[in-house]
Amino acid sequence: MNHLIEEFLGQNNYCPLPGIGTLKLKDIPAHIHLGENRISAPSAAISLLPEEINSNDFIDFVSSRQQTAPSTAQTLLSEFCSSIKNLNASDEIILERTGSFFKDEAGNVQFRQKDLPSVFLPEIALKKVIHTDAVHQVRVGDTETTTKRMNKYLHESKKVSVNKGGIVLMIIALFVIAAVVFYVSNPGKKIINLEDFNFYKTTTEKGKQTGHPKK
Repeated sequence: MNHLIEEFLGQNNYCPLPGIGTLKLKDIPAHIHLGENRISAPSAAISLLPEEINSNDFIDFVSSRQQTAPSTAQTLLSEFCSSIKNLNASDEIILERTGSFFKDEAGNVQFRQKDLPSVFLPEIALKKVIHTDAVHQVRVGDTETTTKRMNKYLHESKKVSVNKGGIVLMIIALFVIAAVVFYVSNPGKKIINLEDFNFYKTTTEKGKQTGHPKK
């Protein structure tokens, strides 16, 4: 019966055990451990669930493999499940390739999965690779473009901004230099006469200051 349980479990990912529960086989996909730069291989986890399901398919399977009547197959299954229920605390029933049945301290039936050799669970080291020349399709608003075009556009825009900023700074610098040269060459003369911007002074007052009499 032991090897029939393993065979049925491998083909259907479950095996009903009346009065005990159901063995379930669950595939565990490969897992990436980013912090450790490694990836673990896919594996399988077998667990014993307390829920019972209909065992007719398994009984038909046993009947076919043993070439016996379904009633005889059902009897064989019942006897196997009874042997699990009657396990002593220190005993276990072993399934050669998958694991073993045993009882915990509370007297509940449990299943312990057999550890696979490490050769079946290899780990692969990961190395981050950056493809600087990779081109991908992207959408900007309603426009379809590529990462290469966007990268070129952003770099050109940045250069234009830098060039414009440099020109403005150059103009300001030239103005400052010209003002300094004018001031040094004409120490007594103001570059800008602020009084010319005083619009509240009368024409007479302006004429007195400039020395021109009012007509």
